[in-house]
Amino acid sequence: MIKKKTLTLFLLASISSQAFTWQNSFAMDNESPLFNFKTYNFATGEVEYDETTPVYLYKNGPQVTIPDEFINPKEQFRTAWLSTVVNIDISDVTSDPNLSAEEEFKTELSSILNKFEELNLNAVTFQVSPMLDAWYPSDIAPWSQYLHKGGSSYTFQGKDPGFNGFDPLEWLISETHKRGMEFHAWFNPYRVTNNVDKRSITEKLNELAENNFARNNPDLVYEFQNKLFLDPGKPEVIDYVVSRVEEVATKYDVDAIHFDDYFYPYKYTDNGKDIFFYAQDLDKQTFLDYNRGFGEYTVENINTTNQLFTTATINVITTILNYIKYISYIFHLH
Repeated sequence: MIKKKTLTLFLLASISSQAFTWQNSFAMDNESPLFNFKTYNFATGEVEYDETTPVYLYKNGPQVTIPDEFINPKEQFRTAWLSTVVNIDISDVTSDPNLSAEEEFKTELSSILNKFEELNLNAVTFQVSPMLDAWYPSDIAPWSQYLHKGGSSYTFQGKDPGFNGFDPLEWLISETHKRGMEFHAWFNPYRVTNNVDKRSITEKLNELAENNFARNNPDLVYEFQNKLFLDPGKPEVIDYVVSRVEEVATKYDVDAIHFDDYFYPYKYTDNGKDIFFYAQDLDKQTFLDYNRGFGEYTVENINTTNQLFTTATINVITTILNYIKYISYIFHLH
């Protein structure tokens, strides 16, 4: 059954805006052009901008504008992000011998939802897939390792934590809506492993669950800083990400989808030297094969890493539009 409802797609990442020329239409009346910051007078509180250096939406694109006067929005988005990766905010469900997995999950999340309600938040943003895995029963992704005590080991990935038919995501969405809040499902779509691991790629992939997409498609994986990532420019990866979103959007009563900080590799430092992803040419062939009009593969002309993000994102959005009646999408560029 196709859901006919508004679904918001949030893309929270430092993504390039080069492809989004349609954002010109977002400009409003009573706005002024934005220039680079110059100085701040602490005595008067006045800010001075350098009017010789405009801020552009993208290279040679339209200049960014900002409202002349702040107007309170009719609606606000008030949330907190609940991180499941390495159990930052949500504990595993197998630690307490006196409680079932279902009871552990309900106890902790009920307390958190009550706190959200107390703080007058209006949305819960829950990390449903931190590592090509799932905090819900999925047909195309393994159970998350972080549902288990000792979840830092990938050997726990794909193992049922003992829910015995209980669907934690279905329950969590229902309880969220009972409190008058929206439920936003948050994906990290490309991260395969999270630990600096000097073993071979094959050894690392073979430790993952048997139905892990990366394990079954090693040709779609690359390594940087001894961590593994899906190549977001590959059509097969784009299709898989879309299928993950489609599964959740059609199976559950979610109000929004978040792609947060895609974990396309950042730089790292080795012996005092910065190692940049773009300098390794790991995605060069993908860029050449699926360029989509972004120009040459040069650091000077484009930020190649972010261009492939943008391309993949556009494809995800386009495909989602094919099966969801209404969708709005918000880009947080930072």
